[in-house]
Order: sequence, then C-alpha cells, then structure tokens
Amino acid sequence: MQPLCDALRHRGARVEVPDWDDRCVDWAHFDMVVLRSTWDYPRRHQAFLAWIASVERVTTLVNDGDVVRWNTDKRYLLDLARADVPVVATWRIEPGGDVEAALDELLLSHPRHEFVVKPSIGSGAAYARRYLPGERTQAVTDHVRLILDAGFPVLLQPYFRSVDTHGETTVIYFDGRYSHAIGKGRMLIAGAPLLASHPPPSIRRREASAREKAVAEAAIRVAPGSGRLLYARVDLVGDEGGQPHVLELELTEPTLFLRHDADAATRFAGCMLAHHATTRE
Repeated sequence: MQPLCDALRHRGARVEVPDWDDRCVDWAHFDMVVLRSTWDYPRRHQAFLAWIASVERVTTLVNDGDVVRWNTDKRYLLDLARADVPVVATWRIEPGGDVEAALDELLLSHPRHEFVVKPSIGSGAAYARRYLPGERTQAVTDHVRLILDAGFPVLLQPYFRSVDTHGETTVIYFDGRYSHAIGKGRMLIAGAPLLASHPPPSIRRREASAREKAVAEAAIRVAPGSGRLLYARVDLVGDEGGQPHVLELELTEPTLFLRHDADAATRFAGCMLAHHATTRE
C-alpha cells in the first residue's frame, strides 16, 4: 500500500486506508473506494457482499459490485471454460453434492496427476492442499467434508507439475493495459498437514510471454463489465506442453506486486485518478 499511497499523494489526492468492516467509517465521505487487502472476506462472504452493495449506493467502488459478486466465488472458472479460455480443469461441489463422482471424473481425465482440494470461496492458499491419486480417501474424509460441512462449496483441480519447477506467471493489468508480471514459486508442498501455514512463495520479476498475455486477456474479456476494470491479475500455470492455463483471475483484492516494478505504483495511481475522472463524466 505504501508505494501506491505515496504516488497518489504526489499527484495531489487525499488517501485513507480504512478497514472495510469498520462501522464508524462514512463511505460517502470518499470520492472513490478502491478494494485492496480485504483478505478476511471468505469467512464472512455474505457480509462482505452486503457491504459492497452499501458502498456502491453512496460512492464509486472499484472494481465494481458486479465484478466482485462474480469474482469472489471461483465458480467463475467454469464461465471461463465455457468461453473456451484455457483454464485448469475444475470440478465444483456444492454442500450435498456428489464428491465421489467428481473425484472419479478428475482422476479418470488426469490419471497421472496429483490433485488439489480448496474452497471455492477463499483467499490465497488457505485451506488448500495437494494430494496423490492414492490419497483420495484422506482427501474426502479429512478435507472435502470439512469444507462442505462448514457450508462452503469445494473445488477439485489437477495439480500441474510445472508449478514445482517453473512456478506461476502472474500477469497484471491496469485499466485494460498490461503493466507487469512476476514469477511466483509453488505454495502447496506435497504431504504438508492440512492446516499448516504455507511458506511464502519466492517472488521474482518476470516478463510475460505473448501466449501468456493472450490467455490472460481472453480471461479478462469474460468478466462482467470487462471494459470498466481498473485492475486485473491473472495467475497462469503451464501444462505439459507449455500451454498457459488460468489458475485464478483476481479482480477483487489481489496483491499487485507494486514493489517488483519500479514504475508500477505510479502507473496504477495515474490509472486510478483517470478512472475516477471518467466515472464522474
């Protein structure tokens, strides 16, 4: 936040960084509210969405509520797949759904892959774990049921081995234009206990390839009101043939790695103020 706040203040903007759930804040006081690190929302998803709606009634929210409602549940990956965007294959299970049938489909279509279980509404790698194909009973009994019994839907995905060597490519856009990219090392360690803290991944500057940018931009175009997005982050992993696939499309509260590009905070601040000027017209 600090580089961004500094860049905004340098341009003459007044900046405050309140908590989203602080009931003493008068959101109508602000000309624009930009979501940044609201990372506790998965535990209070409905309360967060109600807050989003209340803020939209009194000021400009970016990204806007339609985007947030779509993006805070990873079911959006199914929308991307239906739009023929290359995504990591995803099975989503609602509470009461057929877990065994979904796992059968995953393991049949990706027989040599480890697989990942994670909440469909989640932030970072919280409650995510990777499993060997032979660990399905453990995955269902100890993990899938834990999430479903708490009332949350579950995602099942194959684990792409390239993450262990090449990592992820995170591609970042401001106001529809490519800004910068970073390489991010693996977060999920095979055999780690379910509720263990994940070690922070290695982060390094990386230039996105033309293929990675094409997939990222195809994913962004599927989002509601894609032309209105102030910021977008697309996390990509490569399959065995090197084709980039979308792991996540983050449009709500992503880390934007502003310290990993010398001009990123300045670019983002400029786009933010231009976005505000456009919305006032």
